[in-house]
Amino acid sequence: MVGLPPPPCRLGSTRAPLWLTGADGGRQSANQPARRVGHSLDLVAGSFGGPTGVVLWGKGGATYHSDAYALRVRDARWEKPALHGKPVVCRWKHATQALSHRQAVFVTGGEDPMGNAVFDPQLLDTSSGAAGP
Repeated sequence: MVGLPPPPCRLGSTRAPLWLTGADGGRQSANQPARRVGHSLDLVAGSFGGPTGVVLWGKGGATYHSDAYALRVRDARWEKPALHGKPVVCRWKHATQALSHRQAVFVTGGEDPMGNAVFDPQLLDTSSGAAGP
């Protein structure tokens, strides 16, 4: 109906949400990604010694990122793994898909800093940190 607020979101649990903070109490740390929008986060079982959430690229203000961060789910600790291979184009608004059976994240699309559409499919090997087409 017009004019009514949307119903509250329910994710299958009646318990209050649980927000995790690391040992630093949720403060910004050196290994934590900068604030950003248009990024992605995929949970890849066994990646980087996981289970791990992998944050890729995105944009913060006027800065476009071409980096990757790993969130160790068990202890809510951020790490910045070393990546190998050909650097990828900075982007935001891209699409990703975790491929847990391969310990990898497939990345495609997005927009570069000039506003151009990007189509260069990439595969980030989260077992070794290797990136490439």
